[in-house]
Amino acid sequence: MTTPYVATRAQYVLVEAADETEATSLGQAALQALYAARLGKQVTISIRTIRPPTADEIQLQHWHNQMSAAEAVKRARRLAGASRTQQNTDSCI
Repeated sequence: MTTPYVATRAQYVLVEAADETEATSLGQAALQALYAARLGKQVTISIRTIRPPTADEIQLQHWHNQMSAAEAVKRARRLAGASRTQQNTDSCI
């Protein structure tokens, strides 16, 4: 299993794939989800590049994953705190 770099002109993803065909399929799905999340709708994408990633690209992806996970934890804590505050406010009424 390798980790190909799959890219359009503006975005890229790293996917775990056995070969270029699987990388194209997985990359297409991941890029479509990325664009849909950002734009709020499905768009047609055109994969322009499939190649092995550089060490810097892998390191950047790991950093991004760590930051995203940390942000998700912070967000969950904020939501839990807001929920407790709302429950306390409701019980005082």
